Amino acid sequence: PSSRHVNKLSNENTKSEAEPNIQRRTSPRLAQKKNTQIIVEVTRDIWFGQASVQALQRLNSTGI
Repeated sequence: PSSRHVNKLSNENTKSEAEPNIQRRTSPRLAQKKNTQIIVEVTRDIWFGQASVQALQRLNSTGI
């Protein structure tokens, strides 16, 4: 699951790099806002992913 998660993130990153070029002509502020939103979502996904992995490792170490 973790490798699939990483692939998903990298796909989103390449997609978000291509899109702003189109948006920059119309509204730089809108494109910047969307990029910030994507960064926030990806960061949150990574944080929750790491948190859940740590929780699983804690459970495994206690022998449950």
